[in-house]
Order: sequence, then C-alpha cells, then structure tokens
Amino acid sequence: MIQRSQRNCLKGGNMGSRKRHTWTWHGLFLLMICCFFIVQGEVAAALDAPPAWSPGQWWVVESQTYNTGKIRRGDTPGWDSKVGWRYQVEGTEDLEGEPYYVVVVTPLEGNKCAYTFRYWFRVSDRSVGRREVRHPARNPEVQKDIGPPVVARSFNNKPNLLSNFEFPALPVTIPVFSSRAHASSAGTPRTLSQRTQAATKISTADMKGKADQAFMAKVGARVTPDSSLVKISQGAAVIENQYWNAGLPWCVYGEQSNETFTSRRYWLVDMGSN
Repeated sequence: MIQRSQRNCLKGGNMGSRKRHTWTWHGLFLLMICCFFIVQGEVAAALDAPPAWSPGQWWVVESQTYNTGKIRRGDTPGWDSKVGWRYQVEGTEDLEGEPYYVVVVTPLEGNKCAYTFRYWFRVSDRSVGRREVRHPARNPEVQKDIGPPVVARSFNNKPNLLSNFEFPALPVTIPVFSSRAHASSAGTPRTLSQRTQAATKISTADMKGKADQAFMAKVGARVTPDSSLVKISQGAAVIENQYWNAGLPWCVYGEQSNETFTSRRYWLVDMGSN
C-alpha cells in the first residue's frame, strides 16, 4: 500500500517533486530506525546488568502462598504462614561453552518442602540453562523406589519462565537481564521466548515501600539509586511483578498473580557471604 501510494503521488509531479517525495520517505524510514534504536537503548537501561554474584554468596527469601480454601477440606481462605528459602552460589560451570552460576536452593527450618534444588543461571543474563530437583533419602523398608534421587532438566540454552507450578511456594522466577530483555520505557512488553517481560524504572522510595523493612535497615548502604519494576507474564494467566535494586542479589519483593487474585508473594530478608 505504501509503495502504491508513493507511485500515485509521483505520477503527477515533476522531477523536483519526485525528489522531495523520495527524501520524505527516506526521512520517515530513517526516523523509524532511529526511534527503534532509541527504544532499544531505553530497554537495555531498564535491566542492563544482572546483579553481582560470586561463589560463597547467599541470600534468604521468605515466601507465602494463598490458600483458596479449595485444596483441603475445612481450610479457610487466606495466606499460609511464611516459609524460608536459602539461595547459595556454589560456583560456576560451563554449559554449551558459556559460564553459568550454580545456585543451590534449600528449604529452611519450618519449611515443609522435602526437596532441595540446584539451578544453573547464565552469567551474562541469568537465563536458566539447567535445573535439578533432589529428592530426600528414602527408607527402603518403608518406601519403594518411585524415581531417581535427582531429577534434572535442561532448557537447551533458552530463557525459562520457571513459575514452578510443582512447587508453588518456591520463588525462583527471574528476569532475563542484559540486551536480551526487551521492553519499552513506556512499559510496552516485548515477547521473549514464550514469555513476555517489561521493565520500568521506579524510585528508590517505591522499591523500599515494597521491601522488608528490617532487611532495608540492615543493608541500606548496599542500595543504589537504580531500581526497577519488572513484569513477567506467560499469556494472560500468570503475571509476576518484581521489585529489583541493582545493589542487591535478588528482587526485594515479588508477587505472582493468577487471573483475579495474588497467589504468591515473597521478600528478600537476609544476605551475606561465606
């Protein structure tokens, strides 16, 4: 349609008119290209660099899941008690020629989850290349062998949403950082693999307003002016909102919404290094 309209406009004019129309179209094309790269630059700025991790570093996340009252007979709808998860960077390994951080996730005391987890996060952008679920030791006199002690899954070097419906209390969803994370500064999402991710800059006050206040008082010196709100979604069913600060290893607060209600929320509550 554009080419046909352009030919129709040129038919009734002289050479100068043709040149003017040609330069007009060239100018519009160049303007579109410039706008595209400007948007991409703003996108990269929103989540430019992943958080700084190093072997021996650890952090603790507390999470809650919403009980709809429909899972067990007699349950009352409401938030379950918080449970704790400890994340620790074991080291680095190469997968398909690229370096990955190996992070072990362990349930803390009071957490009824019987499994431990290992995740391989790509150093460049934190996309997940591999996951392992480690089953607890079984008593052979009581339990039959119902599967291998370690269940591994590789994601073939593709960013993964990691909503973990098998373990709804475990918050391991993470944005893809660096130039692979595309979203306009106006919040218009762009599709990445099978998920959609959008990031916008927010004030430090807005980030702190969502964070655990005791944790903020403890790590105040680590907080930087660079904070972002990231929305990660898969279709219209699941949306994950996360509040990130560039000086901290994990999001300070996140929540997962499923259609009309929030089904999970979680807070960064401690951090350190061995």
